[in-house]
Amino acid sequence: MVLEGQVALVTGGGQGIGRAIALRLAREGADIALIDVNREAAEVTGREVSEVGRRAMIEVADVSDWAGVEGSVTRIVEELGKLDVLVNNAGFETRAPFLEITPPTGNASWTSICRGRSTAPSRPRGRWRSDRTGAS
Repeated sequence: MVLEGQVALVTGGGQGIGRAIALRLAREGADIALIDVNREAAEVTGREVSEVGRRAMIEVADVSDWAGVEGSVTRIVEELGKLDVLVNNAGFETRAPFLEITPPTGNASWTSICRGRSTAPSRPRGRWRSDRTGAS
């Protein structure tokens, strides 16, 4: 197994592409930490990760919330011991014809995607190992 002994954090891992990535990483030997806003979906993915013999940890957080993600990352490192892989997948989109998207829904989607892309990678700061092979 390519990722044996490694810990992967997948944001938005409860469903869709994030779920598929989490399950693939687990089949490759990684233990999986999931950060998702949907507890129920994350729990289903977590059970599937466990069924392939890997550890799974679930944190419910919005990736656009810096403090929430920082708390989640801290708990993940305490529980699983380190971070080796980050899949920064979370975000949502507004599905509507372009001309029907209003500023509130457009802004929420933009915030989740853009802010989330900068929040999750920066929260483990100081936890990524100096040899660039992960965090501890």
